[in-house]
Amino acid sequence: MGTWNLEAFDFSGSTSGNFEIVDLSSDLSGEARNIDTALSFNEDNTFNFEGSYDDVLEPKE
Repeated sequence: MGTWNLEAFDFSGSTSGNFEIVDLSSDLSGEARNIDTALSFNEDNTFNFEGSYDDVLEPKE
């Protein structure tokens, strides 16, 4: 049906965890670099996501 090439990807979120007795959490944002990725839509209403990109994360202040 068609293929879209990923040109840019920005994201934000948060992460949390526990290391022994220390609770850790952080807000972050980032962007994709070195993008070589495509999203292909199929006639059976499924899609395939193929390729790769690098995540560049930055902590939020």
